[in-house]
Amino acid sequence: MKNLFVTIVMLLSLFVLSAGNTLAFDATAEKYFDSGQYEECIKRVESLPDFKKDMSNVMLIAFSNLQMYNFTKQKHFNNEYKAYYDMIVAKSGVDNLRSILFFVNSEDKPDVVKAARKLLKEIFNGLYKIEDIVKILPFTSSSDKDVREYAFTAIERIMDPIRDMVKKGGTMRPIDIQYFTNKEVITTAIDNINISKAKDILLLIEEPAIPYLENVQGNESLKVHEAILKKINERKKKFPDSSWYSATGKKLD
Repeated sequence: MKNLFVTIVMLLSLFVLSAGNTLAFDATAEKYFDSGQYEECIKRVESLPDFKKDMSNVMLIAFSNLQMYNFTKQKHFNNEYKAYYDMIVAKSGVDNLRSILFFVNSEDKPDVVKAARKLLKEIFNGLYKIEDIVKILPFTSSSDKDVREYAFTAIERIMDPIRDMVKKGGTMRPIDIQYFTNKEVITTAIDNINISKAKDILLLIEEPAIPYLENVQGNESLKVHEAILKKINERKKKFPDSSWYSATGKKLD
């Protein structure tokens, strides 16, 4: 029954991810932006009712102004870009990540890509809930190397204080256990084991990662496996009755 509950929680989390991150761009404005018709994009977005309530469309108008500045060097466009960018930083969150990825993937607009990466990193830096991990996870497979590294860094940063609680003598929460044992989190880290933060994630997960590592060939997986065994031994020396999620060996229902 407990396993069924965990499965249901994870499926609901993934559903929320899919629903919350759906692109909400105005189709006409998006087409204008993609084709380089930036002034038309700005006019289209500004004509939408309450357009400032939708961060996806605010991103279109912000980055259109950035492009207009790049092509004309008129300060007006740069000032508009900065104002809208500040608005995006203040109001965007985890549910806007997929929208930002659209701009990260705009390869023919290098300044937009650079600015979008920065924005993505800022949002990642603001995430702290363990359940945010499933919303970050899709970005670990991005074609953009920087985005992949930002994603793994964010996941590692969220998990680190939770593992630290056990090191200090505490016990993880039930919700932490769900995500530390999540198959997709573990296998994604193993698939990207050459990224240093992915290795760090496996070390933080500790014992639950071992069965997966044992089924993988390669020197890197072997090294991580051995490093985890060393950490387990260190934990057992300090806390003889400990489990991977509790320094006291406390059983959670």
